[in-house]
Amino acid sequence: MSILRKRASLYLLFASLIILSLAIVRPDRLFTRWRERESLISRATVPKILIIGLDGATWRVIDPLLEQGKLPNLKLLMEKGCFAKLKTFSPCLSPVIWTSIATGKLPEKHGIWGFKEAPESTEPGIPTSDKRKAKAFWNILNEYGKSAGIINWWVTWPAEKINGFIVSDIMQYYPRMERALKKEISTKYDVYPEGLADRLKPLIHRPDEIRMEEVQRFMRLSRDEAKKYLAKLGPKINSIFFEFVNAYQLDKSMSEIGLYLLENHPTDLLAIYFGGIDVVSHIYWHFMEPSYFKKYKISRDEIEKFGWVIRNYYIWMDEIVGRFLSRVKKDTSIIILSDHGFGPTGTLPWSGGHSKTHPGAPVAPDGILIMSGKNINQGAIIKEPRVIDIAPTILALMEIPVAQDMNGRVLIEALTPEFINEHPLSYVSSFEDRKEVEPIKTREETLPAKEELLEKFKSLGYIQ
Repeated sequence: MSILRKRASLYLLFASLIILSLAIVRPDRLFTRWRERESLISRATVPKILIIGLDGATWRVIDPLLEQGKLPNLKLLMEKGCFAKLKTFSPCLSPVIWTSIATGKLPEKHGIWGFKEAPESTEPGIPTSDKRKAKAFWNILNEYGKSAGIINWWVTWPAEKINGFIVSDIMQYYPRMERALKKEISTKYDVYPEGLADRLKPLIHRPDEIRMEEVQRFMRLSRDEAKKYLAKLGPKINSIFFEFVNAYQLDKSMSEIGLYLLENHPTDLLAIYFGGIDVVSHIYWHFMEPSYFKKYKISRDEIEKFGWVIRNYYIWMDEIVGRFLSRVKKDTSIIILSDHGFGPTGTLPWSGGHSKTHPGAPVAPDGILIMSGKNINQGAIIKEPRVIDIAPTILALMEIPVAQDMNGRVLIEALTPEFINEHPLSYVSSFEDRKEVEPIKTREETLPAKEELLEKFKSLGYIQ
């Protein structure tokens, strides 16, 4: 009997605690929080198209990882959609190609030539959006009443005024960001709308904030070895490790910014760019495929420590893709792509390459294209898709006419017959003679961290 009384007392105490907690946390507040969470979830499912750019991603690395079951999210997208090698072109430089992806045009029409003003120029420079001569897909979407969110895309500084938002390719950590955080300099041109920058700054990670466990995920280092590398973090002391940390912290920052904006600032289209695969591929390839670098002494210890850096980076990026996929609806069209592939150069310091600036590397190797989700033709064979075909295909998926002066075509075979029947392709002669994009007037001295940027591109072999 005494045992029953004790149990009854415990039940009574438990019930009292529940009643007390409800008194402290009002039921209406609980419901309000639940409703707010539900609202966030529903708002997070808005994008009709989600585009994830993985600079430098190549099937050469992806295929073996798929066979090993290490890229589950990309594998799922491929099984439910279609995929192909994506043809690129020379000059095989990221600012040129990502601008072609955005405009559907070759550099002769869009005017971005890489890290110089014109093909014949010898002076290095930073490509900026106010030098682009053709409209990007986000400008065209706006003209048809659609909103767009663009994150870290090449050549988006200064950020254009659009229906939606732009987090430019300058909104990342550089020495100038330290001053921006202290309000010593303006981020007026970094993000549009301008007030958004203050909410994004806490999501930007500094290189010296990287944790030892994060390093050990990519490199097989002991705690003491990881501590040693972190203690010597700097471009002049350990350039390879420093470039890895910069790339990782930038992609980490952009993934958090992207997920935040996906949930809090929904748009009809969301496009986000990640550049880390390109960086680690440039500087760690000789550890992954040392047989191509026989004239160099690459020790077994180095191969053991750094041989999986590139592959581990792909695995991490697959996880990031999964985080975005978990926050969109099934009726979202997904496009995963890269601007070019990669291959070994046989020389150092840039052991992986894709252009004439990296002697020994294959010039303009194929990138990747994966399309999945709503309106995508599962199992379709895409006929030699090119980087210039992406913008026209985006417009078709958004039920917007395609310009005849674009160099690219709609990848119609990648779209379901039902979608094409319901939304037949239509064309206009050009978008360039329509409503003009509001020009952004900046002065050269307003370009943040110009010297740091030039130094970064030199370290990757893009500027001699």
